[in-house]
Amino acid sequence: MLTHQAKVSLVALTAVAVLAAPASSIAKKPKSSDLNTQFVACVKNTKGKMLFRPVSRAGCKKGWKKIWLNTTGPQGPPGKNGTDGSNGAQGPQGPAGTNGTNGSNGAQGPQGPAGTNGTNGTNGTNGTNGTNGVSGLEMLVSDTVNVSTVPFNVTMTCPGTKQAISGGWFSLYGGSTQLYVARSYPAGSLWQFEVSTTSGSSHPTTFYVLCVNAS
Repeated sequence: MLTHQAKVSLVALTAVAVLAAPASSIAKKPKSSDLNTQFVACVKNTKGKMLFRPVSRAGCKKGWKKIWLNTTGPQGPPGKNGTDGSNGAQGPQGPAGTNGTNGSNGAQGPQGPAGTNGTNGTNGTNGTNGTNGVSGLEMLVSDTVNVSTVPFNVTMTCPGTKQAISGGWFSLYGGSTQLYVARSYPAGSLWQFEVSTTSGSSHPTTFYVLCVNAS
């Protein structure tokens, strides 16, 4: 079987054979429409020229060789890769995908600015009454009294409705004679004292009382 290159050479040499051989002995030149079909001919190499004749019923004469022209040869080696084609046009948008799973919670953001003041709340209920208190504290001081060994009563009276809450005395004598206080107690708006000395000498003494308004 001839290769593709041999077939091309044989076809090209047909013109040479037509000029070199007698008209009665040259195979008929195939039409252009017959180039894609197979045909059989007798061929002979004479002095470097290829002679072609049609095959008779008896076959090729002695010295001639029957060949098949325009036959398919073996597959040639693969050609080189062509250059890459240009990118095609963008296809239409595909359908929307399914929703993904919820992501984890993000970190806490910074504190926002302070909000506006809210409306005033309703008034609370009244508290319980407190305990009785005092007011109008006043201290009364007596004149100096000479106290002797004879028991002596002194009464200090608070003005108006004030109550006596405390009483006391102050002795001006600095000798060895001592003041003896037998009683010192409240009685409403009064404070009572009962005093004397431990010797015969008199003992000048001043008394006082604390008065307040008590409810």
